[in-house]
Amino acid sequence: MTLGGMKVSPAIKKAIRGEGWPRWAGFLLFFLIAYTWTTPFRDLYGLEIRNALIAREMLDNGVSLLPKVLGHYYPDYMPLYFWLEVLFSLPAGRVGTFSAVLPSALSAVGLLALTLSLGRRIDNRTGWLSALILALIPSFWRNAGSATIDMLLAFWATAAILCFYCGDAAGDAKRRKAFACGALLSLLAAFMVKGAIGIVLPAFSWSGYLLLNRRWKDFFFFGAAMTAVGLLCLGAEFSLAYIAGGRELVGDMIRMQVTGRLRQANKPFFYYFLCLLEIGGLWWGLIVAGLYVPLKDGRLKEGGIHFPKRLPPHPVNRLALAWFIGVFLVFSFAATKHSRYLLPLYPPAAILLAALLQHLFVVNNAFRTERPGNIMVFCAMAILCAGMVFYPLSGRFGAVPPPGMMILWLAAGIAAAGLATRWIEPKCRLIASALLLLGIGLSGADLLITPALSRHASAHAFTSAAETSVDPRLPVVIFGLGRDGDALKYIFYSSRNPRAIRFVDRPEELNALPEPCLLITPLSDVADLPVHRRVLRIAKGNIRSKELYAYRLGPEQDNTGASPPFFNPF
Repeated sequence: MTLGGMKVSPAIKKAIRGEGWPRWAGFLLFFLIAYTWTTPFRDLYGLEIRNALIAREMLDNGVSLLPKVLGHYYPDYMPLYFWLEVLFSLPAGRVGTFSAVLPSALSAVGLLALTLSLGRRIDNRTGWLSALILALIPSFWRNAGSATIDMLLAFWATAAILCFYCGDAAGDAKRRKAFACGALLSLLAAFMVKGAIGIVLPAFSWSGYLLLNRRWKDFFFFGAAMTAVGLLCLGAEFSLAYIAGGRELVGDMIRMQVTGRLRQANKPFFYYFLCLLEIGGLWWGLIVAGLYVPLKDGRLKEGGIHFPKRLPPHPVNRLALAWFIGVFLVFSFAATKHSRYLLPLYPPAAILLAALLQHLFVVNNAFRTERPGNIMVFCAMAILCAGMVFYPLSGRFGAVPPPGMMILWLAAGIAAAGLATRWIEPKCRLIASALLLLGIGLSGADLLITPALSRHASAHAFTSAAETSVDPRLPVVIFGLGRDGDALKYIFYSSRNPRAIRFVDRPEELNALPEPCLLITPLSDVADLPVHRRVLRIAKGNIRSKELYAYRLGPEQDNTGASPPFFNPF
């Protein structure tokens, strides 16, 4: 290839065409920024607080093999995510929103790279489309921008499955050994995130692929190898737990990581089917419409409803199907259900969706009109206009991002709309318009809504109001909040030493508290408590919908009745 009379190397030729590493790097960097660009303007809240507290304990007291919360071992998780939080918190010397979220965001970007790599084994368009679909699944976007341990688990589980596949397809022994080592390291890393489930998920997924291909000998050999790896990892984990906390800690670890998952269900059996509707989201509607239109128009012979027979009989499609079913079955049989647990099946879901969408709208052109794509572009522009109206009002609800970020969001949205409607070939414009709509909506929510929601859900404002109203040396006592729940939110944002904060479980213990002290409780009327203390309400706030109150407890009342009123609202 020549450019202006000069010869151009193949690498530069690929870069100009967007086929080389610059396109990959730009794609991944774009989404890393998209997932994290609003973190300076929001608070940590929900499960993020507990994860951040564990990392802060390691940052203050040294990295440990077993996570701790408030000085006590937390046997539910392994330490890898918290090690990464500590690593990213070292430059600032504290655990902040960005350093807590960064491991999850990097894991999400890594999942995009792995999905792109696997999808491209079918063809280039499938790879890029599957990565874009994955990047813009609303729950994936939300978890990527949160401190989500399951995102790191999904990354390492996916890396292990990809190594299994590449090793199986490798043509020489050296490459097979290299991929086997990569798979083993990925399995160990997945185990170091959440324990045994990190080995179970890749094992079930690849076993399903072997069964689907009727490779019985390979199936039994692989099962024996995974059993050995799992037992060795569990043995090492329980040995560490026994050394650190004896039989009690080992029992807690087994209960939290294994048997506790099999107790009474916290969600109905159909909960994960509802999650699948959310994962597909807008794409389910397009797929249904793409099947209905050819049926209505009498175009069944052109593909229509027989799309499964027209999909490429590629091993990646079979792997994605076995992978998806395997992960779904594992979590369906577990009693404890949360939508974030399904993150390991998002990559195969994205690949399958990409294959279906390509068949319907690129190959068979189910919609022979540009009207649906134009509707989606119009909706995207409507979101941009609504953002312009909402932005001046957002200061009433939370932190206001700088105007430059708002301008950047508007400019990027308009440029993407022009790209989707003018530069992309007609048969791909519907899918591009859907991606545009999702991207503008999700990034706009992060910019305009998430900061306000996080501040409402966290205890940051309430903690500051309570502690700045009293002497900083006053002891803090928490009553009526779960020690592994809402109390952690207060403790994380407190300026006091976490180990110095005292918990009270029974009302009668309030009379034995140090005098005076700061009492944090959800009770709005302390007169209902059997305390004989001077009480002054000094702050009111909330954690999500739960109201919290801060009271200053003084000394006992004297016998003359000359003390201040028992309850004095602020």
